Amino acid sequence: MDWGFYLVSILFGATALFGAYLLGLRLMGNGKDAAWLAFLYVFSPVFMRYNYWATGRGLLLTLLPMFILAF
Repeated sequence: MDWGFYLVSILFGATALFGAYLLGLRLMGNGKDAAWLAFLYVFSPVFMRYNYWATGRGLLLTLLPMFILAF
């Protein structure tokens, strides 16, 4: 069971990192600033808490940058 939470958390974290980086590139246009945005988003306390619990909120926070990027 713990390995399942771990694997889901890693997958969600990687997806959020990628999405936040793309959103940062779109908003800021600079790769360095986009990397900082993605880093701060993925390691924010709220994201890490919901991501580790592997709840619906974790998935929603994972996909949030991509939803914002789509609009």
